[in-house]
Amino acid sequence: HNAVRMQLETVLMQSGIRPNMVTVMYDEKFDESAALADLFGFKTAKLSSSTKYVFQVQKAMEKVWDLYPEAKYVIVLEEEVILAPDFLMFMAQCLNPVDSDPTLIGISAWNENGYEGLSTNPNLAYRVQVLPGLGFLLKKSFYLSHIKDNYQDCCIHRSWDGWMTGKLDNFEMIVPDVSRVYRRPYEGLSEQADLLTELFNRPRTTNLETKSVIQNWENLTYERYEEELSYLFKGGIALDT
Repeated sequence: HNAVRMQLETVLMQSGIRPNMVTVMYDEKFDESAALADLFGFKTAKLSSSTKYVFQVQKAMEKVWDLYPEAKYVIVLEEEVILAPDFLMFMAQCLNPVDSDPTLIGISAWNENGYEGLSTNPNLAYRVQVLPGLGFLLKKSFYLSHIKDNYQDCCIHRSWDGWMTGKLDNFEMIVPDVSRVYRRPYEGLSEQADLLTELFNRPRTTNLETKSVIQNWENLTYERYEEELSYLFKGGIALDT
């Protein structure tokens, strides 16, 4: 519950947040999260109990479109995630290319390769053929065409461990160079303990600035991004291995 509290605090601190547009989904057997969400002025929605976390995520994603039927997008925040100060601003800056480009399915706030020493520029974003998970914006149109009624084919693992694996050949996500969410360190027992330790306990970079401007957002549509990559490759230096 302390992790949930920290997450809700960072949600409430987002500039421009509208509490009535935030819904906390919870297992019917554990209503403490609903009571906590009420303190923040957020909505709550009860989900039937499940044996696995991934099933709860599936139910939550089905439920959210019922609650907001006119929404074109939904932002998903999983457990153990804390938001950067400019999380919502980052999403807003990248929304135009997502809205105009049918090959973009959404925006990830988490860079799975965002380790210290690799992730350095909070003003850049990229296109990738993965859905990293943890905290992301997703198009309703893509959900209806590729996720709904296809969970067994696309989403039977945790989102950071294989969502849409091999199924994004024609689609991409926008990902920041510096993550806009921080996933709390892993604790516990799991068959994937080595992977989880590497993903979440190795030092990462998370943006702490409140108003970082994405300088290349206009180049994130497919054609302009390909042109930018070609330009960068031509100006690169080939290394003799």
